[in-house]
Order: sequence, then structure tokens, then C-alpha cells
Amino acid sequence: MFARHNNRFGRGWQGRNELRLYGAYTMMYSHSYLVIRN
Repeated sequence: MFARHNNRFGRGWQGRNELRLYGAYTMMYSHSYLVIRN
């Protein structure tokens, strides 16, 4: 999965937009993970 995402990384502005979406999803996931652990 990571390699496939890395392949799409160099597609100009769309790749940057995907990376930002991926970062937002990761932050949301880790936040809910912390809430579940607490």
C-alpha cells in the first residue's frame, strides 16, 4: 500500500493533494486511537 501511494506521489498537484488527504486521515486515525486507549 505504501509503495503504491509512493508511486502516485509524483503526479504534480494531485499527488500533493493526495498526500494532504492521507496526512489528515492519519491524524484522525491516531487521534481516535488515542481516545480509544484512554
